Amino acid sequence: MLIKSIIDNRAINDIRLENCNQDGVNGCRALATLMTSGRPFDWLDFRGNCLSGIDDVAAALATNPQLKTLRVSDNELNDRDADLIAQALKQNTNLQRLDLGGNNITSAGFETIRSTIYDPSSMNAMESCNHTCWVDCVEGYVHGITPRQRRNRNLYKLLSTRHLDGSNARHLKAELGERNSPSSLCQRCFIASNAIRVAKRQIHLRPFQLPSN
Repeated sequence: MLIKSIIDNRAINDIRLENCNQDGVNGCRALATLMTSGRPFDWLDFRGNCLSGIDDVAAALATNPQLKTLRVSDNELNDRDADLIAQALKQNTNLQRLDLGGNNITSAGFETIRSTIYDPSSMNAMESCNHTCWVDCVEGYVHGITPRQRRNRNLYKLLSTRHLDGSNARHLKAELGERNSPSSLCQRCFIASNAIRVAKRQIHLRPFQLPSN
């Protein structure tokens, strides 16, 4: 009844249901119902509700609901849940903040999520990352910047790391080279150089130049 009333009340945009766990109440189902209701929400706070087995919540997150902030800290989420969240974030472009602190997620689980928002294996992988969502407990991820700024920072970080070990030419030749059309090559080179130019204004990292070959 409570969840239905919240959905029906169009004036409610922020939901805070902290520490409301009761016998017989399925918190995951309630959260997933809110997320898939078609209502835009700025904030869903389900901290401390003993959530576990969040298959329904992850599936709802993957549908890209109109939700800006999701707080599921201090629950009983584990590395399996982290894997489900990571997969869902690949399909989501609306969520801007996700709080996961105080769960049973290990460093391995957070690394799985980190690979969804920062994958340095290639430029293609980097471009496909989720640059919209900030996740707490993920080291080195900056809060309070736009998706475009975050994407530029990540690309700059990738190219900087390659520059330091002297592998930029080899990687760029493979990523931008023979199998790409001239227009695709020019577009990707422009993206890379523009990201470097913008990111250098945003952060102070060791400068470098793209290789000439």
